[in-house]
Amino acid sequence: MKRFMPLGDQSTSLINHGNVDLSLSGDLASRVLKKSVPTPTADELTRVDVSTTQLTVDAAIALNIPIGEISAKYSRRVFIQEYIKFTDIEDGEQKVRYGVGIRWVLNVQLGEGGAKMTSIPIIAASVEMGYAQATALFQVIGLSSPKIDATIAAPSRLTLDSYYEMNQSFLDIKALVNDPGTKISPQILAVLGEAKDDQDSVYEDALAAGWALSQIHDQNTLAEALDIAKTDRFKETVKSVYLDITGTTQLDRTPTDEASQRAESILGELEVDD
Repeated sequence: MKRFMPLGDQSTSLINHGNVDLSLSGDLASRVLKKSVPTPTADELTRVDVSTTQLTVDAAIALNIPIGEISAKYSRRVFIQEYIKFTDIEDGEQKVRYGVGIRWVLNVQLGEGGAKMTSIPIIAASVEMGYAQATALFQVIGLSSPKIDATIAAPSRLTLDSYYEMNQSFLDIKALVNDPGTKISPQILAVLGEAKDDQDSVYEDALAAGWALSQIHDQNTLAEALDIAKTDRFKETVKSVYLDITGTTQLDRTPTDEASQRAESILGELEVDD
């Protein structure tokens, strides 16, 4: 699927990242980075976009999005709210998004119950009600000034209070984009590309997750579930599922009846062998 990949200040490393195929526009992106093609000035950033994107942990890692803790990745989601001021550099079918922006990254640990996580305010409310946990951090891309430095919110746990503070910080920094004292240094914001899945790894993850769920259903310990693991990836996936469902990676802890029932509900119609 063709799409814009958010890069921010990690452009160089991402272009060389094995999990992202930028062949659609990689050559143009490389030329932009090397300044071998004309790039827009600050006055030529004439387009504005505000968007919120939801990513899995694996997708966020592949895009070099800083997300902090990644344990229990199967019950985590990464929400990104961006404000960007940009223009597109195009060469035939190749396209690179170039400009400045603000990125608000939420690393959310989903719980049971509560509303469906569709927006940052809902996430904040869910955290307040105990249905989720979340951390938040800001990235400012291509913008700098003493006012911005004083305004930017520090990384923190998300609560309703910190949400309002961070949202105000987001709005204040947006207002400073056009401030005379703000230095604007446009850079690559996104490249037309395609995320690549290592098919064997996808199958291994699915097999490991299914195995872990069946072992939790049978109330086997993590140590027992790891007996058949032959690769580190398989082991880490099994541990992650155990952490998600049982709340622990203690090797000798027997899953509770509640954890067993939850695993069974996830497995759904799949037959679980006894």
